[in-house]
Amino acid sequence: AEARHQLLDGSYYLVCPGSVGQPRNGVPGASYCIYDSSEKTIEFAHVNYDVEGVIRDMKDREQPEPLIQFQERMLTGR
Repeated sequence: AEARHQLLDGSYYLVCPGSVGQPRNGVPGASYCIYDSSEKTIEFAHVNYDVEGVIRDMKDREQPEPLIQFQERMLTGR
């Protein structure tokens, strides 16, 4: 886990954990968050995955070209 935050009672939050398939933070991989309602916390995390394998599979399965064009973003996180 990368960051865990305690949420305050009576406060409102807008949470944006990032993007699983098209990161824009310069870190290839998948970003996500976990909300724990009993502990009133939110935890941001990141995992790596085989991005090149996904791109290869997309081409092999003849996915639409506009989706495949995002491969640089998938590889660089930008």
